[in-house]
This record gives sequence, structure tokens and C-alpha cells, in this order.
Amino acid sequence: MTDPTNKSEDMLKKLSRRNWLRNAAIAATSAVALPSLLTGCTKEQWNHLKNTPYPGGGVGGAQDYGVMKCTNIVTNEFRGYLGTYGFEYADIVSDISAAEKFRWYIYESDLYLERYTYPNNRYLGLYRSEGVDYADYGLWTITGWVNAVLYNSDKSISLKADPRRKLYKYDDNYLAWTTGESNQNILALELDRS
Repeated sequence: MTDPTNKSEDMLKKLSRRNWLRNAAIAATSAVALPSLLTGCTKEQWNHLKNTPYPGGGVGGAQDYGVMKCTNIVTNEFRGYLGTYGFEYADIVSDISAAEKFRWYIYESDLYLERYTYPNNRYLGLYRSEGVDYADYGLWTITGWVNAVLYNSDKSISLKADPRRKLYKYDDNYLAWTTGESNQNILALELDRS
């Protein structure tokens, strides 16, 4: 796409939101994506998304996976890296080589934490067992224990359906969701792609 008058600013202003999204997707992935996947939101949803500081730099672009650093939000003490136990329970591991790989995933106007697994990625969610609301990595299915999340300004992660419920270190390095109460083990999580 060239502009013979070299007025790239005017040219960019003329692009519609749909064309801009399409071109951004092509530039990011070197492929043409279906327009319905890129523009499946209303103008109001789009305005909300583009003005929301989603982690990882914004809406729609391809992201590299990285490790998730876990720090105690009260003491600012580094606790380790987000890992997994038994393939589906979220836990904290001390060795970076045992850390799982993550990226932020946006579907419609919801944010999810995606864990790289083969052949299907898993997503952070809530799994209730024996009265404890564990943090779990579920498959993207009806019974997959996948929950939309919020990445808060203090770097904690909350359930979108109930923002008072935050991710915290439970027992023996397992992670769970609070019931909304204040908790000295709530974690700040930060994605590190270096």
C-alpha cells in the first residue's frame, strides 16, 4: 500500500477500523485472517478494548510465550514461577526450567491466561475440590474450568465474574482463588518473555 503524495498520516486516517485490524493481523502473522475473527465486536467494545491496558501490549497481535514471575503482593518477595502439578493444577515452581510458558489471550472482550500445552493449550480457571477453589488449567470446552480474568493494576489476577476473588498461594505451593477476603498470600504476576 503506497501513497504517491507521501501523506501517510492522511492515508492512515482514511483506513477503517476493519481494514486496520486486517492489515495489522497480516503484518503480525504474515497471513490473511478471516475478517469475522478480527472484527467480531461492536464499536463500543472496540473503543473499550483499545483504551484498556491489556497486558502484553494490546489487542489482537501475536504474542510470544514467556514465564510468569510470582511475587507476594504484601512482602514483595519473589516466590517463583507459575508452573503446573499433575498437568492441570496451577502451582509455583522455584526453578525457571520447570516453569510453564504463558501468554495473554483475548477472546471477544474477555482476557484469559493461556498455558502452552501440546496438542491443546489450556487456560487458567477455577476448579472446586473438597471445598477449595483451586486455580486450574482447563481445556477450552464446556466443562473445561476456563474463566475470564482481570489483570489488575497491582499485577494481581482476579476472576472477571467476581473481581474480589484473586489468585493466591494456597498450600504447598498450590494456587487457589480467594473468596474475596484480604489475604497475605495474594500474588503479583508478571509475564517475562526474555
